Order: sequence, then structure tokens, then C-alpha cells
Amino acid sequence: MRRMVLMPKKKGLSLASIRASAARILATEWTVSWEETAFLLILAVAVLVRSYAFGDIPPGLNQDEASTAYDAFSILKTGADRHGIHFPVMLISWGDGMYAFASYVAIPFIALFGLSVWSLRLPHLIFGLTSLFLFYTLVREVTDRRTALLGLFLLSINPWHIMISRWALDSNLFPSVFLLATTLLVFSLRRAWLLPCAFGTYALCLYTYGTAYVEVPVFLALTSAYLLFFRKVHWRIFLCSALVFMVISLPVFLFVIINKYSLSTLATPFFTIPRLTSTPRFETIASQPKFTFDFLRTASSNLSILFRLLVTQNDGLLYNALPQFGIMYLFSLPFAILGFLTALPSLFRRKFQCHALFIFWFIAALLLGAVLAANINRLNIIVFPLIFFLAVGIRYIWASPAMPTVLIAAYLLAFGLFCRTYFTTFPREIASSFYVSFDEAIDFASEAQDGDICVTDRLNMPYIQVLVHRSIDPILFLRTRRLDPHTLHLGVESFGRYTFGINRCDRENTAAYVLENKELPDFLRTGEFDITHFAYFSVAIPRLAPGTPGEEDAVE
Repeated sequence: MRRMVLMPKKKGLSLASIRASAARILATEWTVSWEETAFLLILAVAVLVRSYAFGDIPPGLNQDEASTAYDAFSILKTGADRHGIHFPVMLISWGDGMYAFASYVAIPFIALFGLSVWSLRLPHLIFGLTSLFLFYTLVREVTDRRTALLGLFLLSINPWHIMISRWALDSNLFPSVFLLATTLLVFSLRRAWLLPCAFGTYALCLYTYGTAYVEVPVFLALTSAYLLFFRKVHWRIFLCSALVFMVISLPVFLFVIINKYSLSTLATPFFTIPRLTSTPRFETIASQPKFTFDFLRTASSNLSILFRLLVTQNDGLLYNALPQFGIMYLFSLPFAILGFLTALPSLFRRKFQCHALFIFWFIAALLLGAVLAANINRLNIIVFPLIFFLAVGIRYIWASPAMPTVLIAAYLLAFGLFCRTYFTTFPREIASSFYVSFDEAIDFASEAQDGDICVTDRLNMPYIQVLVHRSIDPILFLRTRRLDPHTLHLGVESFGRYTFGINRCDRENTAAYVLENKELPDFLRTGEFDITHFAYFSVAIPRLAPGTPGEEDAVE
């Protein structure tokens, strides 16, 4: 009987097997579809155009950016905003309130990199880049990959989105947070545990901008009814999600009640709900919700403003849109209308349509436009659904033989022209709104002399610019500030060694003047000052100036 012997397998590899394995690895790693290549190329362009010369364009610092920055800095250093409010859910700011979310997300970056224009704007860049991926993901979930890729392309070269990613207006974070919430909502259709996360994120929107007080409840009411009608969500998880929303949004609700009925500030060990010192923004920008003929006339007027805004894509504010390009290029509106008309009939089918969420998003934004006099930053929540409908409309006519080439060429040409304008002439045109070179002037004056500094009041809230650019100790500011009794917006006449307004300054004890260049002739005429010029501001130092350089008033 023949014995069968089992020989052990050799552990080594032959040269042929190594070559075969290497060939398989190379084929796996380097075979990339055209869609993946396009996706990576689009993202690369998007990152480049949003990060090039970041912090320098827009140049300077807008007063609302400066307010957000210094409140973040103050909370980081003291646990209170610049008015001494302990962890406020809403910032008092100029007296009528600003939204605290932008300041809180800036705190980690200011802690890491110091108080600067760059560190303040960095979270807005991160939110902008993240929203690109979120938008692609959401559109892919509700339509298909090709439409999502087209939507990503349109968003990556979108003028509005490029501009909001590059500066730190508090309201500019609202659309990105709302987009994140909606993406979570769509994914919750497959993973129910994400629905409370989505509702919690919608509640966070209420801390980003006051227009969320209309947009979020209307959108959630429409969406919830739609989901429950088609039984896409179990009532238990829905009630749990609603509870999460109510808990997170409760401080905002109390903030509105306190300021609507002039109640006292509510302080807790963890946060403070402040009473503002003047009429809240949520009242001044919106029509009062009373169903009267006057309200109907106001709503009609507001809708006509909204219509003009959608057609012209321009509100006259250069930091919101370049007039020749608009918020999504001027020739885009017909395609967006086509996309909306294409998507709208599906809302009335007896089958759940996921892209109905974009329709509800858009309808809620239109209702918002009826209750306030819209400009682009007030109605920024409408732009993402517009870009979605734009992608759907273009995709609808994509089958025409020459259409893809013509449209892509048109958008690339418009994008190129926008970039040329934005990175060359725009910085000069926007300079006055961002007080270009004030930082250089105030630094020069402060470091050249340690006596009193007189600062022009011919810019909006000059004190906030000094606070940011000199990184002033919040405790020093709060202890020494003197408020201007003639303004409702908590203007500051002086603090520390800084006095604001040439007429308020004591010429005998002033060591240096920081002036707008238009104020120079009066100082040049006397011949008593040494003048140092910067782009839009100058420093005048008396030839017999009191004080000597050396004192530092900044927080180390």
C-alpha cells in the first residue's frame, strides 16, 4: 500500500507571484475613474481659490468681524464678553445683539494662534470647505452622482460661497450649519439615531443668525409633516428628536422673551441670557407678525425686494456680491428656475421624494423674504437650494450635444473673470469698509509713544479696532471705558490711554493722533507735527510730545 506523504508548502514567494501581486496593487491604486478625477480637481481648485492670500483679502477688518473677534478673545481670557456678561448665549455687542456662535467657534483658533485677522477668519474657511463636501454628499443622496458632481462644481466656483469663506461675518455660518443639519436628516432615513443629532444641529442654527428664527421652524414643520406622512420616521424617535431641539433652543426662546418684554437678564452658573441695551436686531430687521393690511403691504414690499434681489443678484453691498457677477453668476437664474420647476411636481406624488427637503428649504427662505427687507447676508440661507436647483436644471438639459461644453466653458470663463476682479480690484474697492491700514497706524502710534493716543472717530466704532489690533486686556477695557451717552449702540468715548474723536482730545496731554487721511490738512497747516503716512490713515506726533515709548498695554 502506497504511503501518501503531505509535503509542507513553501513559505517563500516566487518572482512570478511577486510580479503578479505588484501588478494587481498598481492596478488597484492607480485606476481612477473620470468622476473621481473631476471630484479631486474641483476640490483642489476650491481650496486654492478660498485659501490664496487668506487673511489679506478682504484687506483690513470690518467692525462686525472685530466685534466677533474681541468678544471671543474676552471670553477666552475672562469667561465673559467685553461687557462683562458671563458666557452669554447672545452677545450684547453694539447693544442690539450679535450672534454668539461665530465667537465661540473662533475661541480655539485664537487660543492657538493669538488674536488676529487670520485666526478669526480661519473657522469660516473651514466651514466653507466642509460645506463643499457636505453639499456634494447631500445632493448625491437625494439625486445621483453626476448631479452631485455638477453641484459641487457650481458651488466650488460660486462667487458668494468663495466670498463668505474668506471673511468672518457672523451670519455667514448659518447656511453651513443648516446644511450639516439637513445632511444628518437625510442620513437619518437609514440610521434613525442620527435624527436627534439633526434636530440638535437645527437648534444650533438659532445661535448663528436671527433669520434662523423663521427659517428653522418653518422648514422643520414642513419636513416633519412630510416625513411622518410617509412614515419615514418612527414617532418615538421623532418625539425624542423634538425634545432635543427644544432643550438646545430653550435659551434662545428665553432670550427672545426677555428682550421682547423687557425682563431682567437671566444668569445661571453655566451661561447668561442677557437683556440687550437697545432694540434687538430680530425686531428691527423684520416686520411684526400681525395680520393687518399694513403687514400685508409690508410683506408685498419685502417680496418685491426679494424678487429684485434674485434677478439682479446684487444688494449694493460690495462685501456681499460683486455686481457684475452676483451670487451665482447672472446668467444662472433661468437654469435655477428650470431646476425648481423640474423638481416641484415630484412633491405631489404619492411616493416619498428626498429632494423635497430642498423645496421646503427654498419655500421657508421665500417666507423669510416676506417678513424682512432682504439683502444677501440676511437671506443667505436661500443660496444653497438655488445652487441645487441650478444643478438640477443644467442636468435636465445636459443631453443636448453641445450644451455641456458650452455651459462648462461659460462658467469657467465667468469664474476666471471673477477671480481676476476679486484678487486685483476688489481689495481697493472694499478698503473703506474694512478700514485698511488702521492696524498699521494704531500699532505705530501705540509703540512710538506711551502717552495718550487720540484716535479719529471717522470710522465705525473705532474703539473695537483698537481692542483687536492691540489685544487690549478685557479687564482693563471694562474698568476704564467711558461710554458715549449720545449713541444707542454702546459707542465708547475712551478707555485706557485711547480717546476717540479729535474734538474730545486734550491737546496738551496727547502724545499721538491716529487720523483718517482726509483730516490731515488741519495738522499739516500748523507745522507742529511729524506725520507718518499709511494707505488710508496717518499718525501725527507733536514735535514736543508728552510721554516716551516703552509701555505695553496688550495681553501677553
